[in-house]
Amino acid sequence: MSNRTWGGGEVYVLTLAKEQRENGHSVEIICADRPPVVDRFKKEGFKVTVLQMHGHINLFAPRKFARMIRKSDQPTVVHVHRIPDTVFASKAISLLPEDRRPSFIMTHHLIDLPFTDKKFDRPYEMLDRIICVSQKSKDTLLSVKSHIDPTKVTAILNSTKVVTTKSPENKPKDRPAMITYVGRVVKEKGVDTLIEALARVQGATLTICGGGASEKDEYVTYLHKLADRINVNDRINWTGFTTDVTKYIGEADIAVIPSRWQEPCALVNFEFLAAGVPLVTSNTGGQPEIISEGIDGLLVPPNDPKALAEAIQRLVDDPDLRKKMGEAAREKFLNRFTYDKFYQRVMSVYDEALGK
Repeated sequence: MSNRTWGGGEVYVLTLAKEQRENGHSVEIICADRPPVVDRFKKEGFKVTVLQMHGHINLFAPRKFARMIRKSDQPTVVHVHRIPDTVFASKAISLLPEDRRPSFIMTHHLIDLPFTDKKFDRPYEMLDRIICVSQKSKDTLLSVKSHIDPTKVTAILNSTKVVTTKSPENKPKDRPAMITYVGRVVKEKGVDTLIEALARVQGATLTICGGGASEKDEYVTYLHKLADRINVNDRINWTGFTTDVTKYIGEADIAVIPSRWQEPCALVNFEFLAAGVPLVTSNTGGQPEIISEGIDGLLVPPNDPKALAEAIQRLVDDPDLRKKMGEAAREKFLNRFTYDKFYQRVMSVYDEALGK
């Protein structure tokens, strides 16, 4: 892991690692020197090795990682989650003799590919299996990296173990509906579109549960100024960054994912589905693979405050529709997206990679 901050990818890894540990597997985390990430894994009781994975040329870190792999007396799987981390791990693995090389897996968490240079082709070729977090992610990867063997690539939609019990329906009838956003407060997530939409919505408040990329983040500052300018700040609850989102998910009447980028497969989809909360989401990336229009949520174009406001207002004005969609969301999660089902799918990819 080498991200500077804690986000959905880190939650994906932590949840999977804990499940593997509970099922008797030995799990070690390799991290760049990123204190927010390193400290969280250590707090959860994992052995964490910090290596200089990127930056200026470092010949020692890949060699150290290779020695760690060589010392293992058990079948080893190296599972990476970012393209730069794949490059780093491939350097270490290439230092090992063929009979000591581990199975090599990557979870591809993106749709838009930031690294398309041919220098990244060799690391992709070394991978035994690739897990893409949506069919859209898989299709895009194979169209850009046509040299990849498609039989090595599997699409597995994400899941969550954060299963929240929805708050009892004993709220005052005159209480405004609660719209809830959970996630990173960054431009690609389209939070500004949601705030602009709020100005068009009647009878609702908004909870923004999440923080920016830094303590003095320019985008967060811009959002506060925007909310002041259009006179909606008094209808917004800004929680800031929190690692426990269950309270806010449980209190939500309507969930919104207003992403403007190609959303690969946001974990928060499944947290809201599990809680029985209907979603309004941009129809970008893998979102249409998760949310069924008019059944458990509503799909809208990205960057369109008017369309977003109309979808939200429809649910605000119709509590019976909210309840019906929420029940459908919960049923979909239980039938298709439980973490046990997700874990079995991932571990079947491990079995394939180990069998090669």
